[in-house]
Amino acid sequence: AQFDLAAVASGSSAAASTSSASSASSAPSSSSSSSSSSTSSTSSSSSTPSPASSSSPASSSSSSPSTTTRFVSATKEWCGLDLQQIADAYKLIGRIASVSNAVQGAIHRLSVPLSMAGTPRSPSSVHNLRRFVVLLLNPAMMDPAHHDTLKNVLKAITRLHKSDQQVLQDWMSRFTREHMEELVGTLQQFITVKWLMQDVRVNDIVFCVKVLKLCYEASIAPNRLPAPLRHTSSSSLSSASSSSAATAAASGGGNDQEESKQQQQRFYREGDSGALVPYQLFYNDAVNSDLRVVDDYRAWMSGRGFSFANYPFMLDAGTKSRVLAVDARHQMQDMAEQSVRSLGGNDLLMMLLQRQNFSPYFVLRVRRDNLIEDTMNQIHRVPPERASDFKKLLKVKFEGEEGVDEGGVKKEFFQLIVQQILDPAYNMFTENETTRQFWFTRDSTAAPITFEMYGAIIGLAVYNSVILDLRFPLVVYKKLLGYTPTFKDLREVNPELARGLQQLLDYDGDDVEDVFSTDFTVSYQVFGATKTVELKPGGADIAVSRANRQEYVDLYTEYVLNKSIEREFNSFQKGFNLVADGPVLRFFRPEELELLVTGSPVLDFDDLQRGARYEPPFSPETPVIKWLWEILIGEFDEEEKKKFLFFCTGSDRVPIKGLANLQLAISRGGPDSERLPSSHTCFNHLILPEYSSKAKLERKLRIAIQNS
Repeated sequence: AQFDLAAVASGSSAAASTSSASSASSAPSSSSSSSSSSTSSTSSSSSTPSPASSSSPASSSSSSPSTTTRFVSATKEWCGLDLQQIADAYKLIGRIASVSNAVQGAIHRLSVPLSMAGTPRSPSSVHNLRRFVVLLLNPAMMDPAHHDTLKNVLKAITRLHKSDQQVLQDWMSRFTREHMEELVGTLQQFITVKWLMQDVRVNDIVFCVKVLKLCYEASIAPNRLPAPLRHTSSSSLSSASSSSAATAAASGGGNDQEESKQQQQRFYREGDSGALVPYQLFYNDAVNSDLRVVDDYRAWMSGRGFSFANYPFMLDAGTKSRVLAVDARHQMQDMAEQSVRSLGGNDLLMMLLQRQNFSPYFVLRVRRDNLIEDTMNQIHRVPPERASDFKKLLKVKFEGEEGVDEGGVKKEFFQLIVQQILDPAYNMFTENETTRQFWFTRDSTAAPITFEMYGAIIGLAVYNSVILDLRFPLVVYKKLLGYTPTFKDLREVNPELARGLQQLLDYDGDDVEDVFSTDFTVSYQVFGATKTVELKPGGADIAVSRANRQEYVDLYTEYVLNKSIEREFNSFQKGFNLVADGPVLRFFRPEELELLVTGSPVLDFDDLQRGARYEPPFSPETPVIKWLWEILIGEFDEEEKKKFLFFCTGSDRVPIKGLANLQLAISRGGPDSERLPSSHTCFNHLILPEYSSKAKLERKLRIAIQNS
């Protein structure tokens, strides 16, 4: 069988057709002819433009397999290639070392002139783009020995006309999950290998990162994208940050900065139909573990040089949180410099007199018996021009108490205020009995300013790395980031309602009006009275039928997730944006923002052990330390682990960077005694007497965590 690599790689229609016909005509029998046609199908493909087609070209052609193979033309929607047959052809080539070496050598020689081509002024023929699909799917590219070839191919792709890159992206969006995973794996391998080579690093991976961006956008696909992001800035905080980003974009010249800013609304967002591959596949562990965040942030803001901030899909939630912290410090420095300039710049005496303006802390002084009102008043006393104060390190002072806030007081403050606001007495949020999650109370009697304050509280928690015991459905974080809620979100907010609406959609009969007897209205109880809302003008007179039931479900979903809580959520979002809005926050996906706010419920105590540090005379080899981990990892159930974590840290949730990053400190609390273990939650510090036996340690530890 003949595999005409040159025809495949060059995308020559005539060469591909001639190759197939030549192979067929030279075959001694029809059976061998059919085999020849099948192997040459890498260039001619099948007659149906399907990425997963497994039928041979000969069997799908209207011509006799003994004479020719039908050639399928490429279109902007699909390349016309059978990806599985390409993979099979590469496997056949790889079986014989001499053949494989010859083919890979030919591919490398072909890649050199491809990489040297300049950016064309006009798009090329879509058929000529097929070569890149064949080359990218070459499994040998995973081998670092062939990374020079891969680099040439990637460089050639980045120099294509923008419309040609869009065609490649559209083709990749129709890849099977398996083929996309293989391609992303190849690109990630290249990035990791080059990243770990200290002498080359970024320069060699720029081309690969840009192609990985095409894969990411292909994975989320245009039909999976949500509506454009709605900017709802309500303070000068976000505008100040945005202006800095805009200045950086304007100075970016020929790099990725300006393009990244323009695409930001769609580039980082996926819709509810799901991506082709999981978004976590685009994280690069090597980059995330070793990225110099400050340097990368400066490159991003200045618009000079390469920055991973232009490709945040590669950064995990922990790295993004580090970027967020750097951005907060940058905004505070900007505000301090503006204050100095406003004082005349050289008036040192005036600057000293106004030194309180440069405090690194945002201080809240509150009374325990008036927590919400005191917090609300102090947040709203901050003028818009000082909004960056919210991004300072928070210190909390409880009036009449001597405690100094080293972290523990702040944790207690957030814990108390979240508990109070979620209390049904405040009529702000309603708990779903099935999901145990909270949702905004429609027609709430709480003042909008209270919702605004609560949004600001969540923003403060984000910038102070405090994990909140806050059970919101994911759609809350989607709405904060500008996503459009869908029926899928309704399933999480109100599963019973969603189930009933789904039954309406699934009903097969033509008597929908008689069976369901409903119209385009929603009725509910408010303080004992029935309130009815029309989903559309005249809805009370429109019966739900088979023909209009989808519209009814769409309007009902829109009502529950948006219109019914519009006043409450808009105030909540205003407060959140007052503290947290800005370009860097838009790097986060809803799942990552939720992780940033509430932490992870997954307790990996092996990670906790790896990150633990011991104060002398304790060490990992001390018997009581060995017993401790045997108890925690081997004998405690999930609930007991949560209680232990809460006992030591003040929270039973895992921070965004994992338990290893928590760095639990364990010190000796004296010799064996009847004393219970104790802790300093503000320092994540466990104080452990050196008990004489494992049984005694377990008994004392259980008593301590049960009564904390």
